[in-house]
Amino acid sequence: AGQNVDLRVVSESHPEINRAPRKIASDDWPALGDLDLASGLIVQGRVVDAMNKSPVADASVYLNSTNRSHSMVTTPGREKGILMVTDASGNFRFENAPRIGSVNIKVEADGYAVTNLLGQQIRIDSVNQMNIEIEPGRSITGVVIDDQGQRIRGVKIVASGLSSKTPQTAQAYSDDQGEFEFTALRSGPYRLKASASNFTDVDVPLAITGEDIKVV
Repeated sequence: AGQNVDLRVVSESHPEINRAPRKIASDDWPALGDLDLASGLIVQGRVVDAMNKSPVADASVYLNSTNRSHSMVTTPGREKGILMVTDASGNFRFENAPRIGSVNIKVEADGYAVTNLLGQQIRIDSVNQMNIEIEPGRSITGVVIDDQGQRIRGVKIVASGLSSKTPQTAQAYSDDQGEFEFTALRSGPYRLKASASNFTDVDVPLAITGEDIKVV
């Protein structure tokens, strides 16, 4: 009672709908009327290895509407978007894509770099076919030490891509030995930022995949 409540309706076959938050009094039984679910659009495709064109099974494919201004907080369980997992042939199929606006698609798979397709326009009068090539993940490894040469655990390191071919941001933490590793980056240049309690933030302006970095 007295709290703002936010109503969401989710379906595997329909776009999500949302009713704006409203404050509910202890004796209030608000009538919302019928909640009409629209027919979802179909977005389907295949995820393949960019090198040998073989299908990638068990890849996580997330679909998000770019028109999310109505919602300050994502629906629980859909923080990354609607999830589909590719089958043995690398195929995925969404039947509940939104009917308005464009969509973003993210693909995550073990051993591969995260791949994003942003602002994809979808048609309402046909099946939307999207075949996605993903690259094997490249690594940046390193160690974090203080100015006395002692290794530091629990340091947060953020890697940000520096070119249009590396449009991604990743995050890692140093382990008990002060070592860290990014394993699913696209090949190319990155900027690293390290931060930890009781230490000043440090920028590494250029780190290339395949390198081993010392952060002081």
